[in-house]
Amino acid sequence: MSGYDFHDLSSLDLEELVRDLLQREWHIRLETFKTGSDQGIDLRFSTDGEGDRIIQCKHYAASGVQKLIRHLRTSEVTKVARLKPARYVLATSVGLTPANKNSIKKLFEPYIRSFQDILGRDDLNNLLRMHPAIERNNFKLWLTSTDVLSRVLHNAEHFQTELEIDRIRQKLRLYVQSDAYPRALTILDTAKLVVISGVPGIGKTTLAEMLLYEHLERGFEPVVVQSDLVEAKRLYKAGSKQIFYFDDFLGQTFLRDQSGFMQRNQDSALVDFMDAVRRSKSARFILTTREHILRNALLHSERLRHSPLLDYHCILELSDYSLTQKGRILFNHLYFSELPRAYKRELLKDNFYMSIVKHQNFSPRIIEWLSSYNRVKAEPAGNYRQLFQRILDHPEELWLHAFTHQISEAARNVLLILYTLGGEEEIKEVERAWTIHHQRMSLKYNFRTWAEQLVEAFKELEGAFLRFEGSTAEFLNPSVKDFLSSLLQDQPNTAVDLMESAQKFEQAFRIWQLALSPGGSKLRSELLAREALASKVLRRLLPDLATAEEPTRTDMTAEAKAKLLVKIADSYRTPAALSMLDEAVIRILTRWKSYSPSFQETLELISELGSASWKNIANSDYLDKLKSSFIRENISSAWSHEFVALLEAAASWQHWSEGDITIVRVAFDEYLDNTLTDERFDSNNSDELGGILENVKKVGLLLGCDVSGAVSDLNDAIAEALEEENSEPDDDNEWHGRTARVDSPTDEDSEVIRMFGGLIE
Repeated sequence: MSGYDFHDLSSLDLEELVRDLLQREWHIRLETFKTGSDQGIDLRFSTDGEGDRIIQCKHYAASGVQKLIRHLRTSEVTKVARLKPARYVLATSVGLTPANKNSIKKLFEPYIRSFQDILGRDDLNNLLRMHPAIERNNFKLWLTSTDVLSRVLHNAEHFQTELEIDRIRQKLRLYVQSDAYPRALTILDTAKLVVISGVPGIGKTTLAEMLLYEHLERGFEPVVVQSDLVEAKRLYKAGSKQIFYFDDFLGQTFLRDQSGFMQRNQDSALVDFMDAVRRSKSARFILTTREHILRNALLHSERLRHSPLLDYHCILELSDYSLTQKGRILFNHLYFSELPRAYKRELLKDNFYMSIVKHQNFSPRIIEWLSSYNRVKAEPAGNYRQLFQRILDHPEELWLHAFTHQISEAARNVLLILYTLGGEEEIKEVERAWTIHHQRMSLKYNFRTWAEQLVEAFKELEGAFLRFEGSTAEFLNPSVKDFLSSLLQDQPNTAVDLMESAQKFEQAFRIWQLALSPGGSKLRSELLAREALASKVLRRLLPDLATAEEPTRTDMTAEAKAKLLVKIADSYRTPAALSMLDEAVIRILTRWKSYSPSFQETLELISELGSASWKNIANSDYLDKLKSSFIRENISSAWSHEFVALLEAAASWQHWSEGDITIVRVAFDEYLDNTLTDERFDSNNSDELGGILENVKKVGLLLGCDVSGAVSDLNDAIAEALEEENSEPDDDNEWHGRTARVDSPTDEDSEVIRMFGGLIE
């Protein structure tokens, strides 16, 4: 154990640490009292024969020894003289020299009996070395230690993780360990994976990051999954200590396109990867999602529904936080905030903080948001209570209030532009799109612009709505994107303004995606009523449909854009819409001469064309053009799951000739002779090899091909993989025995009141 500086502890944390250490050192139980206006008593031990032993805790780590001694001289000496204790003990987070202790002892003579009754930072660290169980049970103390931090930073640097380690460290000082943490950690240690779900703002991401941080200290290699499991499978190393983290995993896939989620076999890929991790002795997998999205996904995906997903499910609920823990969440956020004292005093008046922690809509996100001075400084201190009460009563106003009243027009336009760009984009692209849109809006709505406006807007939004990583801007969390979706659905004129100034094809398409999604009827009606304007914008942007060599993580593929264009044409049913669709198909066919298509998206595009209700689309030659070109030019490079997807999709195609089948059969023979070896080599474990085996069998059955040789080779490969997996060394992950020390006072109200007595000391 290395020395602690205690900077990440609140005054309450320090007092409880001192209490635990002295109780263990002295083998007694100490009384606790309301902090703050304590009349000189934080902790006390009374005996009939010896009188009162009083302990005072002073957290002056950030202020220094001179301010501590000045405070003791001016405020504490008279209190102690009035109390006349049999023994007075002072504990502080400040480092003390022998001269400092001598000065303090003289101040409190005769009540401080010896220098041993003055505990400075080094003395507290010494007691922690003598009583390591106290350190193990103090979650925040342990995770912020120099030793742990150095190991975490070393591992993060070694593995070149994209984790924002410093941001997680900042969260540690605010974090309150609820009953959900040991529950989630137990699931993760025993089942190798955990799915953390809950309502928005309950603290799912923070809980996941705490688990991830601890595993970094244990020496696990972190793999942060950004968009889908392709990157996780690519980075998976059999036998290595790896922890995979996929935040909001269904919000990034299922919520965007339910049918596409299943058609692209993302549910199967997820279940297969979970099985691979579970079979491994040294891998871990943390996933988070919103509970209502998880339930919806289980309804729509039979594979997820029949998987053991819920066996590793940890629901984070408000009931996981006791009243004391909710009080500590509020206390920590206020204690470490930059809020002026006047704001904090407003919450202390009439114990208003009790109304906050007992409110049915209490959530860590609301507390985090309302304890940020940057977010509330537009409100005078006298209105702080009313603002807190209003947001608690109507949580949906959390983003709306700030968006409407607390940021500039320029900042609002940054958020709207970033939404059309997918929620994450290079700053230079945001600037380009914002400049054109903001200038257009200034002319339309008659407001002033100036040169540094965008820079000022970024400063307004950083940490409140956005975060910046290198040259990229992204939303602070998924709820910002959810809010903007609802806003644009409810304010169709704003959405039309955005589409009219769009500079990239996907910007206009995201507006249309929103219109065609559940809850988008108001926006859809507006776009249908403005057919001429919408068609003009889409035609202007049509050259951008298939220009990119490869789509970025937030871009749509050319095939996905065309699929949405089918829906738009099916909605408008005008010659202009049909002409745009025709041009889009020609551009895609031209693109395929240089770049391979998105296999699954192309199948979905063909299916969308075939199922269009407008006969002018369904009876067009688009299907034959796309199908013929796709099969003849791209099937030769397909893998087993792509052959399966093609044949299953083709079962519903009206135009599926014997010539097409022959081309596919020849390509599959080529796959068995050559490509199968590459796919086997790319597989990481027996589960993936088993998936290839099932695909090969299915394609052989559908095409009438002899696959017995391939089946035999794959069975041999699976047997070898199983033997290797079973011989992996046991995970050397040790259970540290670190559990939360959760206070269980007989009167939680009194405990919270005691806590907040020290908010302003």
